[in-house]
Amino acid sequence: MYRLLLFISTFFALALPAQQLKIHKGDFEVATSAMLSRAELSGNIRLGAFVQDYVQIGLALGYQDTDFYSRGSFGAFALSLVETRTYFLPYYGGGLYYSTLDSPMGDSFSGLDFRIFGGIKYYVTDNVSLNTELGVGYSTDYTYIEGSKTTQSDISLRVGISYFW
Repeated sequence: MYRLLLFISTFFALALPAQQLKIHKGDFEVATSAMLSRAELSGNIRLGAFVQDYVQIGLALGYQDTDFYSRGSFGAFALSLVETRTYFLPYYGGGLYYSTLDSPMGDSFSGLDFRIFGGIKYYVTDNVSLNTELGVGYSTDYTYIEGSKTTQSDISLRVGISYFW
């Protein structure tokens, strides 16, 4: 019985076509995510508009905090969704951000970040999705946090939720 229920739920999640997902020109998305890292507190919020079907541009705001450093970022991004005719939609994109990093000792760094990312959105309903994203970033200064030190590059895994209208 358990295997039958697992098969049926997998079938409905993967095989049924998506209906009226909010991913067309004129639709909007607000997405929040948390980074799976060693930081005590880290998060990101993005607000994007679909300028074409499956193509979105927008603004992003990020924050990360540890015992040693606090990091903030603000910038613009663009992403493209890949049509699969299911509730699972892969996406890829990139962004350009201004970031600052401060320490309690008075050290401060700021730089321009370039980030590329890719992920999967699973639509729970037509206007709510769960997101997983893997990204790679590079900065012009030491504005990324790696444990108790700073670095110019970053690899991060993010999980989050999006609302579309």
